[in-house]
Amino acid sequence: MDSAGRWRTARHSLNYFAYNFIEIHRTLRTSPAMAAGVTDRLWSVEGWVGWEAYEKRRAEKSGEVKSSSSC
Repeated sequence: MDSAGRWRTARHSLNYFAYNFIEIHRTLRTSPAMAAGVTDRLWSVEGWVGWEAYEKRRAEKSGEVKSSSSC
């Protein structure tokens, strides 16, 4: 894939994320991801970048143990 294709893919991914996780939709009065039960909060771009840290905190709060080894 050429560099223009990679930028196009990145742009579409960011747009998808913003549409489903950041924006509050007038008809739903929440984000589509929250309405579907995928997430319990309205995300921000900063939150998306720090998603791994968020998941680690969530796992610690719920008592889940994440394995660092990959099989």
